[in-house]
Amino acid sequence: MYDTDKWRKWAYRLGLVPCVMTLLFTFTRAAWLSLGLSVILMAIIFERRLLLFLVMFLGISFFIPAIHHRITDLFSPVYWIKSAQAGRIARWTEAFDKMSTNPLFGIGLGHYGGAVASLYHYSVYSDNYYAKTLGETGLVGLTLFIAMHIALMRDLFVRVKNASGRVKFRLIGGMTGLLAVLIHNSMENVFEYAPMALSYFLYASLFLVLGQAERERGMNHMLSI
Repeated sequence: MYDTDKWRKWAYRLGLVPCVMTLLFTFTRAAWLSLGLSVILMAIIFERRLLLFLVMFLGISFFIPAIHHRITDLFSPVYWIKSAQAGRIARWTEAFDKMSTNPLFGIGLGHYGGAVASLYHYSVYSDNYYAKTLGETGLVGLTLFIAMHIALMRDLFVRVKNASGRVKFRLIGGMTGLLAVLIHNSMENVFEYAPMALSYFLYASLFLVLGQAERERGMNHMLSI
């Protein structure tokens, strides 16, 4: 939607196919839900016409047997019981137990819920980056961490709102992806994979620069008029 070169447009369309296939057939429910929620939120805020495309895509995907099975499992009482006993829910609630020993500052970096903690048998893997942050750095650390991302999303929101035309669509797409990562962190330790964290902050910086450049271009245009 952003590029004007027809050959690059076709390259992007072809590249979209393996991206979608990878997302679907790794069978990662957390990734599906995160991206779905992110697209819905962004579509409601900025471009509601995207909701029709999303509904069609989800409808088609839902009837793929393996995907259908993964989604319907979420509505099974057995799944939630087992998860509370020894699954993700049990791991998330453990974060509060760890944090309760030092509510403000947690038990220290590397001592709960992450790869380092698991390697040295300090705790189980949390499958929730926010729970990990809460257990390790307490309420202070989690509050500061969330506040940082809220500020980043706020600045990106302003950039998107002030943009127009093809640049606006590019910024909407970028913010949708970044928001999906933040949602995904509530179900897995996404930021513990270094290339993922690097990509998140790199793209966030690039979109901020692009949005600011577009804003300054618009202001200069108004001044020239």
